[in-house]
Amino acid sequence: MVVVYQEFLSYCGRYEVYSNPDQVVHQIKISSFPNWIGQNQIRKFEFKENNLILSTDTIGSSRHKLVWEKIKNKN
Repeated sequence: MVVVYQEFLSYCGRYEVYSNPDQVVHQIKISSFPNWIGQNQIRKFEFKENNLILSTDTIGSSRHKLVWEKIKNKN
């Protein structure tokens, strides 16, 4: 058996971007964590090279990061 992932989190909704401080506020409409629905989730953001990095404040003993990489168009 192959394990593709150990944990999974997803959510969607509207968002607002603020430049001072560099934050994005996600207004949660649907989530795999039902208790997040109707709440705002705040993430810090930064651009580094071809990456957009979203990160949380410390949650418990961990700080979580999500890295999106912009790839070049092959055309």
